[in-house]
Amino acid sequence: MGSLQSAFLRAAAIICFTTLLLATTAAHAAQPGMFYTKIGLGGSFSKDTTFADRNCESSSPAALFGCGPGNDGSPLGADGGFGNSALLEFGGGYQAYQWLRAEILLAYRPDFSFSGSSNFRQINPSYKQRVTGNAASFSGSLNVIFDLASVMGLSKQKLHPLLLGGIGFSHNRIESMNYHFPTTVTQTPSGSTTEFSWNVGAGVAYDYTETISFECIYRYSDLGMIETDADAILITRRSDNAIISDAIVIGKTRADFTAHELLFSVIWYF
Repeated sequence: MGSLQSAFLRAAAIICFTTLLLATTAAHAAQPGMFYTKIGLGGSFSKDTTFADRNCESSSPAALFGCGPGNDGSPLGADGGFGNSALLEFGGGYQAYQWLRAEILLAYRPDFSFSGSSNFRQINPSYKQRVTGNAASFSGSLNVIFDLASVMGLSKQKLHPLLLGGIGFSHNRIESMNYHFPTTVTQTPSGSTTEFSWNVGAGVAYDYTETISFECIYRYSDLGMIETDADAILITRRSDNAIISDAIVIGKTRADFTAHELLFSVIWYF
């Protein structure tokens, strides 16, 4: 994890847990009919995924991988993960009932970095071919949050267990992917796509005052697909970075983009 991500997570954890320790009394911050703004920070931890051709049978433009098994017996592609990214979130919502609120959120995940390996048939299986590339995601969602304390008749408690879920969009962008062959590097086009996204999660809210509440949330986010464009690849020699070819056009490659996320938020009611 990078220093920026670590700093965000440390700051969020300090804010959240220090507040839990210091606060002693609080009225329920959430009252029906109230609006609120919300800001959060945390971390997004991607799940492993596989890049493959959008159409492995394509010949015009040519597929990068093709169909069938690779040199390890698995389907042709590039297996790996995007690692971790800082998560920044902002939005607002409405407390419809004591037990239910709805919110619109915008989230930014700026610094994912793909690291993996591919299994091209022409490469000796003993050679671990590295694949790298940087990515980011900007998403918007409409979420609903269920306050389980209110459902169970415990609305006067300061701690409120929560369940949540939502749907929306995710705009995912990936920079050029680099495939490191023994003597050359193949650089694919960058690309972006806007996808349907959804999330589910659980957590806890803590009422600090009548107008301020803190949330600690875990959620699973499906950000759709991330995709490189159909365009010319750049092939360079590793020894001196000389260009060998920049005229071969390939089709799109894509991968599922999902993440486990931990988020610490502050809510202001008005």
